Amino acid sequence: MNLVTGEIIEVYFEGLASPPPHVCRDPQSAGPAEPDGASPSRSPCSLIFNPDAWTKMGKLSVDGVFIRVPLLLLPDARVGDRVLVESGVAIAVVKSE
Repeated sequence: MNLVTGEIIEVYFEGLASPPPHVCRDPQSAGPAEPDGASPSRSPCSLIFNPDAWTKMGKLSVDGVFIRVPLLLLPDARVGDRVLVESGVAIAVVKSE
């Protein structure tokens, strides 16, 4: 077991920097036919960007050392909370007495 506690000093989301351009189009708005009369080469498809692919991360201070851990199990965690970390994942908010 590798348990540590640390204070969250920053919360951020890790994933794609920005969604990719929307390359999928409706076949009716695909544009004019190709010069030879063929239909445009664009085909309908689903949106590539998936907002669920973002991961909530926290930067923690643990005994003066900064570590970055996923906060997937703690959706309500915020800056200033003390969290318990096991194997690099924040697993619980520690309440101060």
